[in-house]
Amino acid sequence: FEKAGAKVIEPSCGACINAGPGVSTRTDQVTISAINRNFPGRSGPGQMYLASPLTVAASALAGHICDYQPSVPAQVG
Repeated sequence: FEKAGAKVIEPSCGACINAGPGVSTRTDQVTISAINRNFPGRSGPGQMYLASPLTVAASALAGHICDYQPSVPAQVG
């Protein structure tokens, strides 16, 4: 993920309360995160989107926000 340009941080409360790494610092930045809530300014001045961990990972690899699409359908039963 880091080679693709994603910023990977340790799980903690810093990014979700605008008190550590992982927050936006400018209004033109876009963040996608798997934190559990959002409101204006919670994670900095930029745009903030909440998503599932799989969608966050897929978006980090794609370089833009996208949905997770497994390449092979799961077999049930």
